[in-house]
Amino acid sequence: MKFSSINEYFYKMYSYCFALMLIPVCFLGVIHLQWILADLQPIFSDLNQELTFGILFLVLLLILTIVHWYMQSILRKASKEFGLGLKLDNYFKAIIIRYAMNVVCCFIVIAVYMLTQFELLNAFFFLPLLWMMIQFPTSKKVCKELKLKGDEKEMVLYKKDKF
Repeated sequence: MKFSSINEYFYKMYSYCFALMLIPVCFLGVIHLQWILADLQPIFSDLNQELTFGILFLVLLLILTIVHWYMQSILRKASKEFGLGLKLDNYFKAIIIRYAMNVVCCFIVIAVYMLTQFELLNAFFFLPLLWMMIQFPTSKKVCKELKLKGDEKEMVLYKKDKF
């Protein structure tokens, strides 16, 4: 990613993260409107609700755990890069992958909702969104995940442009 200052870097990263969070929310709104206007019936109405929620929860947990482990290895490699610019570029790529996989989890919940129309899945939909909010890349979190020290940490933490 091209950026000329730390402030611009965080502005762009926040913009991408919020845009990725907004995609599944808008899609769910469109799905709700289609269900209301067309008065469609669910495809699988006779499924056991508890079993469906259990399987869905385990699938989401498995996906998010795999993504977490993968992100840890990417961030470990990024922290060993030489130069703050390269570290921040690799961090940006890792954050976009992390958020994209959370969006995939939201779409899985939406797909199950479309097939079953269990109303509790609307609340279940917000679990990946809540996870994205918890993992939001603040400057303190960037310093911690990239293991920045000294001047690099000070630049990122206080969003300075010069040493």
